[in-house]
Amino acid sequence: IASLTYDKIGDFQSSNDKIDLQGTPIFGAAETRDAIFGGQNGTISIDASGKISFSGAGFANATMAEVLAAVRSIVTGLGETAIFELDDGLNGPGTFVYQENGEADTLIFLAGVEGVVDLSTSGGDGNTIWIM
Repeated sequence: IASLTYDKIGDFQSSNDKIDLQGTPIFGAAETRDAIFGGQNGTISIDASGKISFSGAGFANATMAEVLAAVRSIVTGLGETAIFELDDGLNGPGTFVYQENGEADTLIFLAGVEGVVDLSTSGGDGNTIWIM
């Protein structure tokens, strides 16, 4: 990854905010893959609602490039959308929203948003995601 840029939202409130994405959000099937974190073997998992989790001894030392490479290995379908919690080392802890869009993927950081329990595409237009 030559450079990493993402949009940062510092005042996201799940009770009254929504995110309109470039493409219609799609949630894939649950899956687990091998990944490399902090130079060590680990795993990345995604559930059917698009929530990603990471495991492995090296994850505490993982670089953002390693995390994103793992996310890109498991979120592969056009429009597929996922979320994961991470302290990116710059902005503190929060939730990232990632959408595979072919040439121009979407990555959004929701500063301070932790403990997401549900993600939904209902209740909005075709490109809306609700984070609860």
